[in-house]
Amino acid sequence: KAQGQVQELGVEHLRFTPDDARELFAGKLDMDATHELVSRTEGWGVALQLARLWLDGAGASVDLNASFSGRSADLADYLAEQVFNDLPPDAQQVLLETAVCERINGDLANALTGRSDCWDILGRLHRLNALLLPLDDERRWLRCHLLFREFLLETLSRRNGARIPELHLAASRWFEEQGFPLEAVRHARMSGDYARVAGLVARLGGWELVLHGGIGVLRSVLRGLPMDAFRRDPTLRIARAYLHIKDGELPEARAVFHCGDEPVELAPGEDPYRVQRDLVVIGGIIDGYEDRWVGRADLERLRAIRDQIDPADHLGLGCYWQIICVAALRIGDCAVVEEAAVNAVREMRAAGSILGLNYAYFHLGQVQIVTGRLREAEATLREALLTAEENFGTDSGQKAIAEVLLAGALYMTGDVKGAARHLSGSLAHVEAHDSWFDILASGYEAAMAVALLREGPAGALDQLERGVETARRRGLSSLRPLIQALRVILHLRAGQPDHAAVAARDPDFQFTPGAWRDDPGVWRIHHLSGLARAGLHVVDGQPGEALVVLDDLRQAAEAGGRALHLAEIAIAEALVYRLMGRHDAALDRLGDALVVGMGQGAVRLFLDHGQAMEGLLRQALRRERQERVDSLMKTQIARLLEELRHERVWTRSLGGAEHGMSARELEVLAELAHGYSNKEIARALDMTENTVKFHLKNIYAKLGVDKRGAAVARARELMLI
Repeated sequence: KAQGQVQELGVEHLRFTPDDARELFAGKLDMDATHELVSRTEGWGVALQLARLWLDGAGASVDLNASFSGRSADLADYLAEQVFNDLPPDAQQVLLETAVCERINGDLANALTGRSDCWDILGRLHRLNALLLPLDDERRWLRCHLLFREFLLETLSRRNGARIPELHLAASRWFEEQGFPLEAVRHARMSGDYARVAGLVARLGGWELVLHGGIGVLRSVLRGLPMDAFRRDPTLRIARAYLHIKDGELPEARAVFHCGDEPVELAPGEDPYRVQRDLVVIGGIIDGYEDRWVGRADLERLRAIRDQIDPADHLGLGCYWQIICVAALRIGDCAVVEEAAVNAVREMRAAGSILGLNYAYFHLGQVQIVTGRLREAEATLREALLTAEENFGTDSGQKAIAEVLLAGALYMTGDVKGAARHLSGSLAHVEAHDSWFDILASGYEAAMAVALLREGPAGALDQLERGVETARRRGLSSLRPLIQALRVILHLRAGQPDHAAVAARDPDFQFTPGAWRDDPGVWRIHHLSGLARAGLHVVDGQPGEALVVLDDLRQAAEAGGRALHLAEIAIAEALVYRLMGRHDAALDRLGDALVVGMGQGAVRLFLDHGQAMEGLLRQALRRERQERVDSLMKTQIARLLEELRHERVWTRSLGGAEHGMSARELEVLAELAHGYSNKEIARALDMTENTVKFHLKNIYAKLGVDKRGAAVARARELMLI
């Protein structure tokens, strides 16, 4: 062997592959069943042969993988007669009493069996190399073949089943002493000693395991515990409730959290301060996820939590500031959100919690979007996304939240493809798992806008229907009016005023001027519903009423420091002023919007208004050229006009390219849709009335109509306007 003249065939060379197994079973198992069987048997040829014979006797309709195990008669007989019965009694004892563990070594075996010679015994079992497999090169850690372990556990159960809980408890103590806490918890759970489980979980940090190790660690710790264990111990109850929160199971979280409100005796290792702090923090998080913080009184009540947290408790303070972030954003107080988010970042860094830090980034990114700092928001959310991918995996809830929020920022800056890419899969994840009202609201607003551009009104409506279903399933009543406001806006953008009017009559559509003063928690709904109501007033020929609504929205946005909304409102006011013929006022308000919106690249604020915006921008460009005031402003306007031209060409390719409309005819058609006379169209587009009449004649011919109203209706059908 030292001279390299020996070719060794080990267990790994003798294992059957799925292809080998398919040939052995001669087509009696499908691909999935074959792969599962090879995995269960670990490619052990004897087991596969016995499984084939067992299947022949049982019939093809039997689920082989569900029924065939180390306890199956043929395999158990083989293991007993050919393997186990030939072993000396001391080896039999060691194998039986260590079978409760997924991995063993000599020291662990000594602790379980009460012996002192287990290293020697395990060393003599090398001939079981197909059934007792080394986990390291030094053969210090071993594991039994899955089927062999099932056989050993069944044998132990028949011979001395009462000893199994004792063995698990001994294993739990040994793993704890050796610094393997997760295995210590698992064996304590298997022993039925739930007080010990609670103490171990408390020493591990309870629900904080999620913040330091991810949700999978907490899930493994709590797996298999009965409800009675949670009812008796607050640490377990809090941890289980938090796990339900992360899984999007809010009713279950509340039910577990309150299942043991009566006083209980703390288990060994549980710190009374930590338990009380966690009851307050996790109870507050459940309230936030259930959307119970909708007023200033709620925020003030939550501020009192800080007095219950030790100043040296960085994790507790970090969680406190994150609760304040959610509560303050829910009522639209951006200044408080930003201060709290910065504090949360500082405390979570001090606590060393990467997951907690990422949540702080989510809150910071949200307030940066609302306050119109889109470039900062994109940088913050990209950092959160990268952190999630590096630390929690590519399919984590952290990644999904980051992508949903990032999609909103990207859409606003005109990266529609990027927004669509990030929404794909991530929106479905936050719908089903970790999310709260503001995350879902941002997600559906972005998803609707992206789908409207890429798929048309039908695709956008599908996205909103998802929101309605999520609101129903998760009991988020505030989400329904927000979705209904988006539905009205969708129809208005799609040129479907009749559909918009019908949607506005739905009971879920809510707009009351000044409602934000008495009920600040409605600010998102109020803003979207107000934009929708203003748009309906414009369609109904009531521009004055539209301005009243927009003035109310502007006051609300100013009070909350929401600069992005102020730019959006200024654009809407500019379009209304233009419709009223107040062109100077329209251009002034457009200029205000350009300063805020284009300063952060928020192009979709302008582009989403389509042809109406194009006419207004052309007027603005003419004024800038005449006054020669601001070269940057002219550049920004020219960029928007170019973007609108590209979007119009794309829209024509979807709907009406076959009608051969020229760019100028589409401009005339857009002005016609606003109800302008020939003279007003001529003034808006800088052409003569005779030229307008010439274009209208061509438009009528290409659309197959002879009246202005019919031309507008047909153009909307074809998505030309």
